Amino acid sequence: MEVIGVAADVKFAGLGVAGPFSEMYVPFRQRPALTMYVAARTSVVDPGGLATALRKEVSAIDPEQPVADVLTMDEVIASSVSEPRLRTILMSSFAALALFLAMIGVFGVVAWSVSQRTAEIGIRMALGARGGNVIQMIVRQSFTNIGIGLLIGAAGALALSRVLSGLLFEISPEDPRTFAAVLILLSLVALAASALAARRAIQIDPVIALRGE
Repeated sequence: MEVIGVAADVKFAGLGVAGPFSEMYVPFRQRPALTMYVAARTSVVDPGGLATALRKEVSAIDPEQPVADVLTMDEVIASSVSEPRLRTILMSSFAALALFLAMIGVFGVVAWSVSQRTAEIGIRMALGARGGNVIQMIVRQSFTNIGIGLLIGAAGALALSRVLSGLLFEISPEDPRTFAAVLILLSLVALAASALAARRAIQIDPVIALRGE
């Protein structure tokens, strides 16, 4: 056989199948097959009308040739990615649930740790500290601990992300936008938790806060 050209990589087995694979195009006369796929560019929107038109054209050439499995390109693409799409939906659902639980955990832990310092905050307020300064101090100290936790979590997620590489479709397991979005979201949750807990603590009468201890 004579090579007359080289084509670019093609998703021959479907968009959801990793590749590229070694493929070559040969004349039908040299390698005949029982079936043949034909791609037709048309302005017909109705799939039923398209199937009828194709059968009519093929019948005009050879009445004995059957025409089956007439699909639009959208249907072909949807079928090729149906399994990866299902995996993506399941993974996204579990990931969203895990992120929600992480947000609740971070909020609860930060709020609890700040509430344990109610007596300290009461003493600071009794000695004349301003509420804004106390809130800034609590938020800064909370963010130090949260930042360490986020770094450890990001490192662990980065190390384990390669396990999921085979389940991802046209996205890197080390996607920086995903990591950045999760870190920012958890940071905002920690910020809200520490600020709300500190604000609630400074509104308590210092005498009541100290009496509670």
